[in-house]
Amino acid sequence: MRFQVRLVITFFSVLLVVVLASTFWLVERLRDDLRANMQEELTRYVTTARHVLESDAFDGTREEMDRFCGELRDSIDARFTIVAESGEVLGDSDVVFRDLSSLDNHAERAEVRQAFREGLGVSSRLSATVKRELIYVAVPFVRGDTKYVVRVAKDTDAVEASVGRLSQPGYYAVLIALALALFLSVVVSSLLSRDLKSLGKKLWKVRAPKDLASTGGVPENEFLFIEKSIDSMAKELDDAIAELVRERDRLGEVIEAMHAAVVVSNVDNVVMIANRSAREMFQRGNPMDGRNLGEEVRVPVILDAIRSASELRSERFEFEMSEPHARDCVARMSRPPSSGGLILVVHDVTELRRLEKVRRDLVANVSHELRTPVSVIRANTETLLEGALNDPDAAHTFLGAIDRSSKRLAAILRDLLDLARIESGTMTLSRAEVDFHLLCESVVTSFATAAGERGLTLSSEVPPLTVVHGDPGALEQVMTNYVENAVKYTPDGGAIVITAGESDGYFRAEVCDTGTGIAPDFRERVFERFFRVDMGRSRALGGTGLGLSIVKNLVGRMGGDVGVQQGEGRGAIFYFEIPLRHGPKGDV
Repeated sequence: MRFQVRLVITFFSVLLVVVLASTFWLVERLRDDLRANMQEELTRYVTTARHVLESDAFDGTREEMDRFCGELRDSIDARFTIVAESGEVLGDSDVVFRDLSSLDNHAERAEVRQAFREGLGVSSRLSATVKRELIYVAVPFVRGDTKYVVRVAKDTDAVEASVGRLSQPGYYAVLIALALALFLSVVVSSLLSRDLKSLGKKLWKVRAPKDLASTGGVPENEFLFIEKSIDSMAKELDDAIAELVRERDRLGEVIEAMHAAVVVSNVDNVVMIANRSAREMFQRGNPMDGRNLGEEVRVPVILDAIRSASELRSERFEFEMSEPHARDCVARMSRPPSSGGLILVVHDVTELRRLEKVRRDLVANVSHELRTPVSVIRANTETLLEGALNDPDAAHTFLGAIDRSSKRLAAILRDLLDLARIESGTMTLSRAEVDFHLLCESVVTSFATAAGERGLTLSSEVPPLTVVHGDPGALEQVMTNYVENAVKYTPDGGAIVITAGESDGYFRAEVCDTGTGIAPDFRERVFERFFRVDMGRSRALGGTGLGLSIVKNLVGRMGGDVGVQQGEGRGAIFYFEIPLRHGPKGDV
């Protein structure tokens, strides 16, 4: 059923019920008022009759009482009855005198009992004598020592006639009001239906064309369509909110996982978002959300930037933090005009700056290391071309210098390529059981001649059947570099000892010498590229400055670590440690 029809029926039904109920109440009220007026009128009649009956002019015989009731009937058009205290009817205007004895005893009539008891009795009932509904009013009177009741009664036909006569215009008014109400309900419902249709069309434009094929057009039932449209939009809104929540959670997870410190505050500088890196950078054990940004970020440079942050630009600045350790930081701060809040992103660039320095040092060191042999080769070649070739002794000397420089140049390039392959991951290391005793004996044999020429004692104290899990070639290169360095830098007549064993789940190998040792300040740097404790002596001995860096990278690829310690007395102990078990056999 369309909305307009339902609205008309509903409105008219409600109005009909209200009008009928009001009319019924008014008619009943009118009937009660007319009955009350009739009762008052009858009370006046019966009170007047009582005065006459109590006067001395009335002789008080039965015949006189019956005759008096008849006279009252003729003048007032009401039934009058006189009843003795015993209930005997002594006179009745509607019953002839000879039939009075046949009437019922009236002592139990309600109005009679009430009149004797209270002085006035009133009741309304169907009369058994005249067979009509009557209103009775009775009052007592006394003649001599005897009490009587004089009663007047009148039927309610006059009341009903008056009610019908007075109600008839009201019924007409009700019918007119209902007709007018029906007309107004049609007009109002038409206006409301038109507005709802307009709203429905607007909603249809929002939903179309997605639902156009399924519904075939705007439905006639306005409420049903609006209800479906609202349900559809509510679902879409719920889906949109759920998607926003998911996006917010994903964004929160991304921000929380960012290495950079991110802090977002509102226009009052109250922190809204602070990720884990921010809490760690600014040493906040508790969440920073809901706290004042200036109290949580106690860095003077940042505090100054917060006070001067512009709404139209972002500001980038660098600063250093000393606690809990020295760090170089780069920050970018902006205050978007849309929110008025503040966005602070801080990057810890300490490692980046260190790597940049390492890169610069590497370029400088490589250039410096390559320049010397290239310069020697170029100078000797030019000398030979200028005529030294004609002098056999001089030519032999210059060619020897060229040969040594080219070998040094080749060694540097070889070590650089090996280091590049290791760091880039293109060098594949395997896992195998390696007899470390035999490996060390082989290395000792390789350097026996060089050690003997300088009077060095080179020995291995690795027990037989000592097995380590690692790449055989990498382990041999590590031990070769360690022993080669020890032979180069141990003074003549010194001693070099190789030891190995297991400790706390790791295999540890050591190369101990009796050389000059490594100062504590240099022990962390000796594994850097081209770092030399004694630059001049290292070049004189033919070192490239990359051997220990290669050792560190090879051991790192096998899951271990390297280091250097002070030996007993003088000298140094170079060691490496790798796990006893590093996964299954195969590639590392």
